[in-house]
Amino acid sequence: DKRHMWRCPTCRICENCSGEENWEQMVLCDECDRGFHMYCLKPPLKAIPSDGWRCTDCRQCISCKKTSSNKWYKDHKVCEKCWPLFNKKNFCRMCKKVYK
Repeated sequence: DKRHMWRCPTCRICENCSGEENWEQMVLCDECDRGFHMYCLKPPLKAIPSDGWRCTDCRQCISCKKTSSNKWYKDHKVCEKCWPLFNKKNFCRMCKKVYK
């Protein structure tokens, strides 16, 4: 479990470059609330996502527990591989694992 130092909104910095400037280019993780410049991410974001965003430390599929995917769904909680079955409601309501 990774722990990060909490910062109040006035003291927020980019976690990658430690820069305090360009707040309009800063995206906040919906899970841990840490800030990142969109241009400091790899790959860089072109716009602030309207459907939420999670940093790489917080991104994990609720079904397979995978932490990397080319594409994420359901507020960055379901990976590309699990999404087709998850979207068809083919998942356990308790543990969220998908099935065919």
